[in-house]
Amino acid sequence: DIGKLNTAVFAVSKEGQIFGRGSNDHGKLGIGKEVNSIPSITEILSLGQYKIRSTYAGFWHSLFETLEGTILSCGRNCFGELLLSNSSGENVYSPTETT
Repeated sequence: DIGKLNTAVFAVSKEGQIFGRGSNDHGKLGIGKEVNSIPSITEILSLGQYKIRSTYAGFWHSLFETLEGTILSCGRNCFGELLLSNSSGENVYSPTETT
């Protein structure tokens, strides 16, 4: 069961929608803090206002690239892997524009 592993899987549609499934450890799916995992492919609604070109799934974090080239990130940020101005080490549960 992929939802029980520390794995996240993403797919991007031709229209720029993003879909994901798997573990939400540290918020890496960008679906908030309350949901631990998604067992089947589901649209990531927190990214609905963006047209996504590409996604990159790390072990505890994820990056999303918009058609305009903006990078959004979510998940664990212990070592600055989310590319945010604040590397506090706190988890980021909603996709946040990088600096």
